[in-house]
Amino acid sequence: MTEINEKGPASAGIAFRGRSATKLFHELLLDAQSTFPAEFESAPIPKSPTVFRKRFPDLLTQFEALRQRSEQRTEIARHIVQASASAFVLPKDGGKRPLAEALREEGKPLPLESRQFPGQPGIRPGVRIGGRRHDGDALGTFLDTLHSAGQMTGAARNALHWVIGRAEQSPQGIDLSGRRVAVLGAGAALAPVELLLQGGAEVLWLDLRGPDAALSRREDLAGSLHWPSAGADLIAEPCQVLRTIETFAAEGPVDLCLFAYAPGRGREWLLTASMNAIVHALPREAVSSLSLFISPASPLRLTADEVARAERQRRGAPIWKKSMAGLGLLGRGTGHHAEGPVAVSRAVISMQGACYQAAQYIDKILAAETWSTWGAPNDPLPAPFHVSANTAAITATPSMQKPVFEVAFRGAPAFDIDIFEPSTTKDLNGLLMLRDWLDPASPGNPARDFARALDRIEAMDAIKIHGGAHGIAYPAEPTIRMSALVSLARHPGQLLRLMRGR
Repeated sequence: MTEINEKGPASAGIAFRGRSATKLFHELLLDAQSTFPAEFESAPIPKSPTVFRKRFPDLLTQFEALRQRSEQRTEIARHIVQASASAFVLPKDGGKRPLAEALREEGKPLPLESRQFPGQPGIRPGVRIGGRRHDGDALGTFLDTLHSAGQMTGAARNALHWVIGRAEQSPQGIDLSGRRVAVLGAGAALAPVELLLQGGAEVLWLDLRGPDAALSRREDLAGSLHWPSAGADLIAEPCQVLRTIETFAAEGPVDLCLFAYAPGRGREWLLTASMNAIVHALPREAVSSLSLFISPASPLRLTADEVARAERQRRGAPIWKKSMAGLGLLGRGTGHHAEGPVAVSRAVISMQGACYQAAQYIDKILAAETWSTWGAPNDPLPAPFHVSANTAAITATPSMQKPVFEVAFRGAPAFDIDIFEPSTTKDLNGLLMLRDWLDPASPGNPARDFARALDRIEAMDAIKIHGGAHGIAYPAEPTIRMSALVSLARHPGQLLRLMRGR
């Protein structure tokens, strides 16, 4: 449920090849299941599109648990990502060309404006919470508290403490001078552009709108910022965006941050498909790393500590929760699906739609796994990218400001889930991204010495800040419904606003 960009207007441009998003999602999973029958012997994905549409949250969770249990999990991921990449087209002159083919054609880079900031480069780690900034010892205490409360994994806490230690090695903090970063979806609520400029990076801002005047006038930032004068539309003009990045990379390889998001009319998946196609079209030597944030409302693997937390919640639940569970109001079963030693969170929310989940699951989770083990899905030989793909907490971003979510968010603490402010998530996950870039021991670094690629992937999976959304006693969807009920019981005045839809 983490939203990472502002809503933008629908645009003509990239489209699905002759099928709806939900039908494509179903076909891609069904094809993988039939291609790897021994790995999916229980065949969780039904042939009926109607059944899939009605039950996709649990079906996808079962599918992912079987995939993660398999020694061929990365091959399955690559197969799905490869098939997905061929399912998008770019119309032109009354015809439709495969997106990958269209990106090979000529296109002109977008004209840019620039701003050089006068400040001294240096990042001193800090996190904003409720209008206050926590740094130094207070930051370390806050991170330890999040971990002990079950809101982040131990791997995430350790990674953040590494960033703090790295900053303390220099009087000015972490210096990103000389680093070149292209941020797709730079106007996103969670895009850490300010953090990059504090470090002195050279940043290419790519979004429908340019940076606001307040950011452009900042005197305390370092580095430089470049942005297209008329904006950049990833759906309508992917060729021009690609050429702009290529031109930017002519002076040195770039870190690509993939944060573009807009809800509705298939744009969730169209945007991720566009960003991924651009990644695959860029010369390999132009890319230093790939970074993205993963939504916790996805079928993600749980750590042993998270499974134990769910069991403690279930055993220690108050009478009112046990009564709800006994009446079936909190769903059937636990908050995860297990296949042998693998437990996957039942965190998919049907109200977000199959298209949203397809974008998250295929073009983020599976794509990140493919990039970090194989490279581009069509690469004949493995050529892994340096990848940062960490889970971010449920966050109250502008695109989540809908009455149904706002009511549920107020009741979420009753189920041991916290909803983060955008500034808090931006700071925490921005620092995790820096750790993945700078720490040679980061599991996202393909040069790290692991006995197996699967070990590296599992280490990446464990770096999560989820605000308590993982390791809960019950499935996420009924938990959200009951959170809303608790919130309405405590604040009945919300009901009128909810009925009015605003």
